[in-house]
Amino acid sequence: KAGPRGEEIHWAGGVDPRPKLPLVRCPTLVLSATKDPMSAVAPIIHKLVPGSKLKIIENGPIDIDRVWPKEFAEAVLDFLNSTAG
Repeated sequence: KAGPRGEEIHWAGGVDPRPKLPLVRCPTLVLSATKDPMSAVAPIIHKLVPGSKLKIIENGPIDIDRVWPKEFAEAVLDFLNSTAG
């Protein structure tokens, strides 16, 4: 639920988000795919965000939301269903 500013981290350049990640207090899904060159960062983010859930989709491409929309949507729905209360 990052809203309209969700993509800003991609353009932040030299800003290191790690100090702020432990401050996140909402349910968080760290979602990545094994063929994404940045997938190695996902477990680090998961460890820094309290209570986050980690999902890495095997053989998924970098743009998994557009190329594998079914798998992406299933991962998001599983997360949302697990946090519904």
